Amino acid sequence: MKASAAWLRGRTVRDLVAEKRKLVEVPYTATLSHTMNTLLANNVVAVPVAAPPGHWIGAGGSMILESDRVTGAVRKHYIGMVTMLDILSHIAEFDRGGAIGGRGEGSASLIAVPIIEASEPVDDNTLINGKGRKLISTFTSTDLRGCPTHLLQSWLSIGVEEFKERVSELQRTTAIITGDLNHRSKKLVTCYADTTLGEVIKEAIDWHMHRVWVVDQHGLLVGLVSLTDMLRVIREAALAEEGDDIA
Repeated sequence: MKASAAWLRGRTVRDLVAEKRKLVEVPYTATLSHTMNTLLANNVVAVPVAAPPGHWIGAGGSMILESDRVTGAVRKHYIGMVTMLDILSHIAEFDRGGAIGGRGEGSASLIAVPIIEASEPVDDNTLINGKGRKLISTFTSTDLRGCPTHLLQSWLSIGVEEFKERVSELQRTTAIITGDLNHRSKKLVTCYADTTLGEVIKEAIDWHMHRVWVVDQHGLLVGLVSLTDMLRVIREAALAEEGDDIA
């Protein structure tokens, strides 16, 4: 653990982004269609919004600027971020006259929800507590990336499982046409309460997941482990180790 804590203290953000591609962004004049196409084309769930300097106040009053490498003149001001969830919320509110947005922050801000086996007829528009129920699948904002922009709004009224199946079929067809040999169907990534953190992190990385559902031996939903949870545990362990070294 001591070696890993020292490694964490020595690494910088520069090390993480060194091999990344160029920054994907959209201009402040971009339409929702253009923004969504940008997200889909680059396989990302969020993009920064760039605007001319001196005309806008950044989100939270931020002043994140980009300068010309040669002249030093300010070229861009990043005024905020737009996520796939932002676009979905806007489309849903437009389609249903604000019904979804009117449910409050608790439901509108969900990034991922488990798809569970229904034990009784329920309102299709109701979010229910899935703890202790059979986990079938997951629906996240990432799933929306596979849906073409021109189809998204018309597909809002279909069931979530049908939506996922249609998107999956489109992705399989596209992979065949383009010869994408790296395409693979999504896996329902789960773990048990006694699964080691290392195993959970490996599964999350291998399948590009931001969260892993915790189930019992019968496949019933127990809880959720997010990337934030994983990072918090790693940080706490590193801090505890530093405390031991000082002591």
